Order: sequence, then structure tokens, then C-alpha cells
Amino acid sequence: MFTDFVRDFLEVFFKGLLGFFYSEPGHADGFFDYYGGFFGAFRQLFSIDRYTSVVKNYQNMKQMGTGEWIGAWVLVIVVILALLAIVVVGLYYLIRFFKRLFGSRVLNQDLVDEIANLKGQIVKLTREKDRILGLKIGYQGYDVLEGNEGEDTSSQKKEGESRFYKLTEVDNTYAEEGSQRHTEFNNEVTLEEICDTFRNYAANNPQRPWRKLYYEPKIIRLFFASLATTRLIILQGISGTGKTSLPECIGHFIDNPTTIASVQPSWR
Repeated sequence: MFTDFVRDFLEVFFKGLLGFFYSEPGHADGFFDYYGGFFGAFRQLFSIDRYTSVVKNYQNMKQMGTGEWIGAWVLVIVVILALLAIVVVGLYYLIRFFKRLFGSRVLNQDLVDEIANLKGQIVKLTREKDRILGLKIGYQGYDVLEGNEGEDTSSQKKEGESRFYKLTEVDNTYAEEGSQRHTEFNNEVTLEEICDTFRNYAANNPQRPWRKLYYEPKIIRLFFASLATTRLIILQGISGTGKTSLPECIGHFIDNPTTIASVQPSWR
């Protein structure tokens, strides 16, 4: 009788497990109707009334001894633990699925907020660095009248020397030429005429005839206007659009060639 109890009790459990993998039409053969499909298998797997009915049926028959009933109750406990394990594993994968479905959005938003915060800190640190650098440059622009004890003052300006010797050379050049140097300025030319003249010059540069540059009038006007308003102009654009050629061509145009300094993105 114990083997019959094990067979009938586990029949409910394993039919429920098999229902998750394949479906079969149910048939009314009395107590153990088979439920196919996912929901049918889940219903039978956790059908507490069917498990209790099997136990009560064999209790009413009174054909099992004490040892057999101990084994039967051990089997019942094992099945209950297996059902609990199935519930825990199912909840774990369900929570994991919802975290992947909705948790990534929260994570991405947190990353965006963190990046925005770091960018703000970078801006603040950059401003502080520029301020300190400005103070340092301003300090270095003055002569040290009295050095500290043990300080080397050999770099101080001697009498008759100029601190900015390049500028002094320019002044001396103009002083030697004196009134012999006369520059004729066209005070009647307009900004629009200058831009048009430069545009034609860039398209047919006599100094570099192999390189023809074509710029829109708007770009040229903005560049000339920037030269009158600021000392630093940043040209932004993709490669090959003429960012380097524009100031170089303007240098030739005004008879003051520019100096191109190559840099790398990794420089700080």
C-alpha cells in the first residue's frame, strides 16, 4: 500500500511539472483529471486539495502501518519543500526580469545625472584653474624689486635693457625709418567691400594659386567681426571645411603671414 500511496501522491506533483513542457487534452477519468498547458500545469502542481485528498483516502482505508505512515509523511514534507523551492526560484527570476525591463531606465537616469554633476564640477575646476593661472601670469609680469634671501636675481632687468625685446626691435625699426615710411590707408572702404575683396582673394590666391578656397560671405563677415571684438577665436567644424585655411589666407591677405602651431587632442 505504501508504494500505491507514493505513486498516487507523486502523480499529482509530476503531472503538474510535465504540464510546463507539453500540453495534452484533459480527460475526465475521475479524481485525477489532467490539466494541460502552462496554467493548467500550475494549477495541478499547487493543487493542495488533491494532495490532501490522497492522504485522506489512504487514511480512511486503514491499510498502512506506522512505519509506512512515517515514510508517507516524509514524502509529503519533501514535496512541500520542493513546491516552496519552485515558488522561490520563480519569484527570483520574475524579479530579475522586471529589474532588467525597468531597472535599466533608472540606472541610465542615474548615470546621466552623475555625468551632469561631473561636468559642472569640471567647469568649476576649469574656472578656478584659469583664475589661478591668470594670477600667476599677472604676478610674473612685474619685476621683482627685492628678492628673498638666497634668491637668484640674475634674471632682473639691467639698466638699458628691455624686457620685451621683440617689441623693442619693432620700435627701433620704425624709428630708423622715421618719416620715410608712409602707409596709405583707404579710409573709405566698407566692411562689406573688405569681405568681398577677401572672398575673391581666397578663391584666387596669387601666392598659392594651387589652393582655391571658397567661403560664404556670412562666414567671412563673422570672422572679421570676431577679430574686432575678441583676441581668441575658436573655429569649430568637421575636418576639411577650411578652419585652418581661413586664418592662414587672411594672414596672406593683410600681408602678415600666420604661424600654424600643430597640436594634439591629448594635450592639456
